[in-house]
Amino acid sequence: MGDMAVIEDKTALQRRRDLEAFIEVRGLKVTPWAKRAGVAEGTVRNFLAGRSATLTQATVEALAAAADVSPAEIFPSAYHNYSGNKLRPPNEQNIVAPPNKTPLTFIGRDHSTSTGTRDLPILGYVKAGELGFFLDNGDVRGYAVRPSSLVGVKDAYAVYVHDTSMIPAFKPGRIVHVDPTRPVNPGDDVVFELDDGQAFIKELVRRTEKFVICRQWNPTQEVRYEANRVKSLHLIVSGDRITA
Repeated sequence: MGDMAVIEDKTALQRRRDLEAFIEVRGLKVTPWAKRAGVAEGTVRNFLAGRSATLTQATVEALAAAADVSPAEIFPSAYHNYSGNKLRPPNEQNIVAPPNKTPLTFIGRDHSTSTGTRDLPILGYVKAGELGFFLDNGDVRGYAVRPSSLVGVKDAYAVYVHDTSMIPAFKPGRIVHVDPTRPVNPGDDVVFELDDGQAFIKELVRRTEKFVICRQWNPTQEVRYEANRVKSLHLIVSGDRITA
């Protein structure tokens, strides 16, 4: 019974973190967002404050509709669970919302802001027991708002930050935007993919004939990868980087 309580507490905490990250990334204010969703503001605030442990499915769907996203984009940890080696939606339902070509308007901290279209594919999935995520089959996990730097870039994509190795620069649950067509240089944040399909987010330090040397921040250390195993290095052009 004690173990079950711990599991439930951890699950509720992760859901709150998902919601907090979504609100911060989108620059949302709870009051107008809840009002547009037809949801009691107190319901959202009580959940964020830990005074309640759950939100109903109807509430989640209403909030998602008001932000023009899928529920999975608000609560990625709730809508992706392990099925075999791959993250799958519960009950194998398709919960990825289609791209939205209409410019979106979000309620910012101080004012309403019009943004780009939500058509940037979010790629990648994680496997049990692996350190990184995988891009090798191009599965679309959802769609992010396309930043101006990626307008017209055909193969651009986004990925979720899955682990803690780049804290405080990039926190888990955040989205980063990637331009695979631009060259990368030392000091750039990159998504790099190995020959086994596994990918990582790191800061590029340098490249030699034998190694690609990257830096991570948690714990702070340089990591070397054999150059002949690095399939691609893609530039992160924007996202939720936090300067240490």
